[in-house]
Amino acid sequence: WCEADNHAEMLNNTFYEWGHRHIYDFESLEELLTAAGFGSIEEAEFGRSRHPVLSGIDIHDSGEALRSLVVAVDAVRP
Repeated sequence: WCEADNHAEMLNNTFYEWGHRHIYDFESLEELLTAAGFGSIEEAEFGRSRHPVLSGIDIHDSGEALRSLVVAVDAVRP
């Protein structure tokens, strides 16, 4: 039902149909952020940030179910 060369593409094709643009894991985000000039790249907790101005602004869902599915990343661009 969908063309994909691997499991990641199949997953992304499925989520794209629901309005998402791409599904990332920490490693793929870290690679993209590094290429874009960001540093101090760290996994973060959903809805929390080491940067006070960003902490608590993601309001997708306050439930624990989503927290286990979300990859949150803190990064700094000098």
